[in-house]
Amino acid sequence: METQKLYDDLISLINEQIENDALPSRLKEVIFKPDMRLNDLGLDSIALVALQTSLMDMTDSFLSDSLFSDNPSLWEIAQRISDSIET
Repeated sequence: METQKLYDDLISLINEQIENDALPSRLKEVIFKPDMRLNDLGLDSIALVALQTSLMDMTDSFLSDSLFSDNPSLWEIAQRISDSIET
């Protein structure tokens, strides 16, 4: 899957989770950018698991916990998912 599409889908997913109260409502004010790091979102471990689970559902793929382990940018997350789907 193309990285740009995955990035766009990731941002849509984050916004959807904010609306559904799965992620903190304070994120409604955030302007998401590709170089934004995961830590910049201030998500706790429960929110990270919820995001990871939603990403797995969205891509119909298993995503390792290591996906988030080194504080990747939102673009890097999309790139890693793209790479894992293609291999």
